[in-house]
Amino acid sequence: DRAGGGLALTHFLSAAAPARTHKVRNGDSPYTIARRYQISVDALLKANGIRDPRGLRPGQTLRIPESDGRLASR
Repeated sequence: DRAGGGLALTHFLSAAAPARTHKVRNGDSPYTIARRYQISVDALLKANGIRDPRGLRPGQTLRIPESDGRLASR
């Protein structure tokens, strides 16, 4: 059954790639978080709807997007 195989593959892919998150700690910055996950600062900010990167607060949970091929740079 082709439809059943497609559903199984969809379920497998979604189970294999859970969303990553990061809980902000004292001293974290968008740059250090992006560098840790090998993504760009822009990708991190965009994925979390952050306009002012100075607004990060300890305890805040951020979504970590898949790598965009760019590394964090200052």
